[in-house]
Amino acid sequence: EFLDVILCKYYSTFCETLGILNPDLLKSNGLTFEDFYTDYKISTKGAFMQAVCVLVQEMQHIEHQLNFGADRKKSDFEIGETLRIYERRALNLMNDKVLNETHFV
Repeated sequence: EFLDVILCKYYSTFCETLGILNPDLLKSNGLTFEDFYTDYKISTKGAFMQAVCVLVQEMQHIEHQLNFGADRKKSDFEIGETLRIYERRALNLMNDKVLNETHFV
């Protein structure tokens, strides 16, 4: 919900720092906020794919603990809570504004 504010702040800080290091680079084509935001949206695809792979692996591991973990150190309740957290994270990914604008169309 604060994504736009964070990205604007990041972009302005980047441009300020770039201006200190090499002011001529600020005149380059493709250095607008719109270009930056487009690049950001594109970069989320790789991050999304990696996050989904990790979530699936972790959920499979947790499911295995529930089904076959006789010697486990956690209770069924604790394992269930962990699984619930991972499921909530997966739902948050599916409801992400940028991902829905770029990858789920």
